[in-house]
Amino acid sequence: LCRDLFGITMVEQDIPLQDRWDGSTATTPPDQRVRCFVLQDDAKGGRPLGTIYLDLHPRAGKYGHAAHFTVRCGCIVNAAASSQRQDETNDDNNGDDDDYQLPIVALVCNLSSAGE
Repeated sequence: LCRDLFGITMVEQDIPLQDRWDGSTATTPPDQRVRCFVLQDDAKGGRPLGTIYLDLHPRAGKYGHAAHFTVRCGCIVNAAASSQRQDETNDDNNGDDDDYQLPIVALVCNLSSAGE
Protein backbone atom coordinates (compact mmCIF):
# COMPACT_ATOMS: atom_id res chain seq x y z
CA LEU A 1 0.00 0.00 0.00
CA CYS A 2 2.80 2.46 0.91
CA ARG A 3 4.63 1.64 -2.30
CA ASP A 4 1.54 2.08 -4.48
CA LEU A 5 0.36 5.31 -2.85
CA PHE A 6 3.61 7.05 -1.93
CA GLY A 7 6.48 5.25 -3.69
CA ILE A 8 7.85 4.16 -0.30
CA THR A 9 9.09 0.68 0.50
CA MET A 10 8.99 -0.61 4.08
CA VAL A 11 11.91 -2.97 4.73
CA GLU A 12 11.61 -4.94 7.97
CA GLN A 13 14.70 -5.01 10.18
CA ASP A 14 15.52 -7.44 12.98
CA ILE A 15 15.55 -6.01 16.50
CA PRO A 16 18.07 -7.75 18.77
CA LEU A 17 16.37 -9.23 21.84
CA GLN A 18 18.43 -7.00 24.16
CA ASP A 19 17.04 -3.90 22.38
CA ARG A 20 13.37 -4.89 22.63
CA TRP A 21 11.04 -3.26 25.15
CA ASP A 22 8.15 -5.69 24.68
CA GLY A 23 9.68 -8.54 26.67
CA SER A 24 9.43 -10.88 23.70
CA THR A 25 11.66 -13.89 23.24
CA ALA A 26 12.56 -16.04 20.27
CA THR A 27 9.36 -18.05 20.85
CA THR A 28 6.99 -15.05 20.92
CA PRO A 29 4.68 -15.14 17.86
CA PRO A 30 5.83 -12.56 15.29
CA ASP A 31 2.44 -10.81 15.22
CA GLN A 32 2.83 -10.02 18.94
CA ARG A 33 6.35 -8.56 18.78
CA VAL A 34 7.46 -5.00 18.22
CA ARG A 35 8.44 -4.69 14.56
CA CYS A 36 10.95 -2.29 12.99
CA PHE A 37 10.85 -0.96 9.43
CA VAL A 38 13.21 1.29 7.48
CA LEU A 39 11.25 3.38 4.98
CA GLN A 40 12.94 3.84 1.60
CA ASP A 41 12.20 6.27 -1.25
CA ASP A 42 11.75 4.18 -4.41
CA ALA A 43 12.08 7.25 -6.67
CA LYS A 44 15.58 7.93 -5.29
CA GLY A 45 17.05 4.45 -5.55
CA GLY A 46 15.89 3.23 -2.16
CA ARG A 47 17.35 6.14 -0.20
CA PRO A 48 16.39 5.76 3.50
CA LEU A 49 13.75 8.16 4.79
CA GLY A 50 13.62 7.06 8.42
CA THR A 51 12.71 4.22 10.77
CA ILE A 52 9.39 3.29 12.37
CA TYR A 53 8.81 0.89 15.24
CA LEU A 54 5.34 -0.68 15.38
CA ASP A 55 4.18 -1.90 18.79
CA LEU A 56 0.64 -2.78 17.79
CA HIS A 57 -0.77 -5.47 20.09
CA PRO A 58 -1.79 -5.56 23.77
CA ARG A 59 0.26 -7.45 26.34
CA ALA A 60 0.45 -7.69 30.11
CA GLY A 61 1.76 -4.47 31.67
CA LYS A 62 1.23 -2.33 28.56
CA TYR A 63 -0.97 0.73 28.95
CA GLY A 64 -4.31 0.72 27.17
CA HIS A 65 -4.20 3.75 24.87
CA ALA A 66 -2.48 4.50 21.57
CA ALA A 67 0.46 6.87 21.19
CA HIS A 68 3.09 8.11 18.76
CA PHE A 69 6.60 8.84 20.00
CA THR A 70 9.43 10.67 18.28
CA VAL A 71 12.54 8.76 19.31
CA ARG A 72 14.82 10.97 17.23
CA CYS A 73 13.71 13.89 15.06
CA GLY A 74 14.73 14.29 11.44
CA CYS A 75 16.79 17.42 10.92
CA ILE A 76 19.78 18.93 9.20
CA VAL A 77 22.63 18.48 11.67
CA ASN A 78 25.19 20.75 10.07
CA ALA A 79 23.13 23.60 8.62
CA ALA A 80 26.08 25.92 7.89
CA ALA A 81 28.02 23.35 5.82
CA SER A 82 24.86 22.18 4.07
CA SER A 83 23.86 25.73 3.18
CA GLN A 84 27.36 26.52 1.86
CA ARG A 85 27.38 23.43 -0.40
CA GLN A 86 23.88 24.27 -1.60
CA ASP A 87 25.00 27.79 -2.55
CA GLU A 88 28.08 26.45 -4.33
CA THR A 89 26.19 23.87 -6.38
CA ASN A 90 22.86 25.67 -6.86
CA ASP A 91 21.30 22.45 -5.66
CA ASP A 92 18.00 22.56 -3.79
CA ASN A 93 18.08 19.10 -2.20
CA ASN A 94 18.96 20.38 1.31
CA GLY A 95 22.61 19.38 1.07
CA ASP A 96 24.27 16.01 1.43
CA ASP A 97 22.39 13.13 2.98
CA ASP A 98 25.29 12.98 5.48
CA ASP A 99 24.06 16.30 6.89
CA TYR A 100 20.56 14.98 7.58
CA GLN A 101 19.70 12.99 10.70
CA LEU A 102 17.04 10.44 9.78
CA PRO A 103 13.97 10.34 12.04
CA ILE A 104 13.02 7.40 14.23
CA VAL A 105 9.42 7.10 15.47
CA ALA A 106 7.36 4.56 17.36
CA LEU A 107 3.65 3.88 16.92
CA VAL A 108 2.16 2.15 19.94
CA CYS A 109 -1.40 0.75 19.79
CA ASN A 110 -3.51 -2.03 21.25
CA LEU A 111 -5.05 -3.67 18.18
CA SER A 112 -6.56 -7.12 18.28
CA SER A 113 -4.40 -9.90 16.91
CA ALA A 114 -5.54 -11.62 13.71
CA GLY A 115 -6.75 -14.64 15.71
CA GLU A 116 -9.01 -12.63 18.03
